[in-house]
Amino acid sequence: MRILQISPSQGAHCGIALFAEALAEALRRRGVTVDTVAGAGAGPGTEDVVLLHHHPDLLDTAAVARVRDARGRPLVLFAHAAGFEGALAALDGVLTVARGLLSPGMHAAHAMTHPARVPSRLEDRGALRTRFGLPVGTRVLGTSGFLRFERQFVEVTERILPVALEAGWCIQLVISPWRLPSPGIVDALERLAADAPAHLRVVYRHLEDAELNLRLQACDLLWCWTAAPSSPYGSGVLADQYASGTRIVAADKQQHADVLALPNVVHGPSDLDLFVAKLIDESYDGAPSRHDPAPVSWDRQIGDVVKLLESVI
Repeated sequence: MRILQISPSQGAHCGIALFAEALAEALRRRGVTVDTVAGAGAGPGTEDVVLLHHHPDLLDTAAVARVRDARGRPLVLFAHAAGFEGALAALDGVLTVARGLLSPGMHAAHAMTHPARVPSRLEDRGALRTRFGLPVGTRVLGTSGFLRFERQFVEVTERILPVALEAGWCIQLVISPWRLPSPGIVDALERLAADAPAHLRVVYRHLEDAELNLRLQACDLLWCWTAAPSSPYGSGVLADQYASGTRIVAADKQQHADVLALPNVVHGPSDLDLFVAKLIDESYDGAPSRHDPAPVSWDRQIGDVVKLLESVI
């Protein structure tokens, strides 16, 4: 099988483009040929099926129909948000990690758990902390994700930093630039870090998945919280965190549901103050532990994707 994957934001450090890259890698491991392009006019023209990544910010409904007309091949949409429903007549199938976007009447539709790149083995925490300049003999708490106001990085850090100072813990924030700016967040975090350099480390740059995973492996406990309303879209941040094997406290929100059902994940309240209290309690009481990250691996998810693509050819 040969797939032409159209990823309109190809080459950008944004969630959809990075997802498409990882999807292509997983398909190739299953023996599938994948060509990834940014627009419908590119590619070798020998594909069996077209896989189009869609978000209404990137493509309108008419653009989906134009892709079908331009390629003349079965068209499967990877839906990254609502807003594609008007194009259903042009589609042979729908894939998504947003369970709430699919309706029972959709032909050839599948919702997968949001996958992540998973390491072949977990590394020694002490060695990783030495490598990344983190303290070895104390508890390290961490989080990760794109720089967005909704993640409340400053607010959570301000609440737990006094506790970390008193207990001698370290906090590691691994934050990636997002396609839209959130002014002031990095400056505020850097001011907090300047006042407590031994207890707060801020890594603000895009990391390849392998380094991100190792930095998360170095932590004893991770957290995942957002002020955004619950969404049917699976959380890529939480999947990346689970892929590290590190224990997690995650807000009880719809987008976290798949990972919250897995071992070694603590359910945290959606309210920020209650969540921080839960995180602090778990930091004191929860023994550092590790889990098998395989349930969120691409290899666990890709089989059903291949079956759907084969079914429409």
